[in-house]
Amino acid sequence: MDKSIAEFLKTRKVLYNWGVVKELFSDFRAIYHNDRRVLVTMAVLILMGVALFLLPILSLNPAVSRTWVRYSDIDGGYAEGSWWYLLSFSVMAVVMTIVHSMVGAKLYAKRGANVTLMFLIVSIVIVLMATLFLAKILGRG
Repeated sequence: MDKSIAEFLKTRKVLYNWGVVKELFSDFRAIYHNDRRVLVTMAVLILMGVALFLLPILSLNPAVSRTWVRYSDIDGGYAEGSWWYLLSFSVMAVVMTIVHSMVGAKLYAKRGANVTLMFLIVSIVIVLMATLFLAKILGRG
């Protein structure tokens, strides 16, 4: 890399975050090599996140301008919205799965397998509840 580019990146603190990424990779590597229970639990979380990601995408029908998108007791039940509103559920699933996996890896490095398993199980329950809730909304229409 050119010296002037490296100096520019250092002044902008871009290279500073590379250490965090390398640390996360080493945390994931430790889980992969040392603890199969945490690895399987994390894999279940990722698979459920993928399912939550695909559920609204596969149920989209752009030909219909309005579709059921949310449930609210305040508004008196199900509410309609634009079909692209459902894509926010897919974005939420990806962000949540990535962040919870990274937090799980960091917890494994700092606190051990038991705390990580509890956190990942709670994360799985959250994804399961979101999937069931979204399936209920999509089944309404």
